[in-house]
Amino acid sequence: MHLQDVQYNLHTEGFGFELIFAFEKNDYFKNASLRKSYFMNRHITIEKCVGTEIEWKEGKDVTKKKIKKKQKAKKGQPGKTITKTVEQESFFNFFKSIEKPEEAELAGDKKPEADDEEGEEKEDIDELME
Repeated sequence: MHLQDVQYNLHTEGFGFELIFAFEKNDYFKNASLRKSYFMNRHITIEKCVGTEIEWKEGKDVTKKKIKKKQKAKKGQPGKTITKTVEQESFFNFFKSIEKPEEAELAGDKKPEADDEEGEEKEDIDELME
């Protein structure tokens, strides 16, 4: 997977920009280029990011990994080993789309004890936007 070029384009309508990553033909994904568009408001705050959906070739998705996990045995039966797919840190996670939830969505009909979780969720989304 060799990156050949990175381009930057300002949106012609509204506020925001797009990054375009051009790759040479490779054994991992079919896309010739991957894009990430940032949509912003007048206050230069990122409202959402839209990335290219990567067309991974069979068994080549570097954003996921398979782990084997042993299940607890039931009485009188041996335990089973299962294979589970989990998320993995990767540069290519950059291309995932992210949208900032509206303040009303965050407030919703939540219980008071959910306020901490709500604040953490908002911080996580803000961190991903940055």
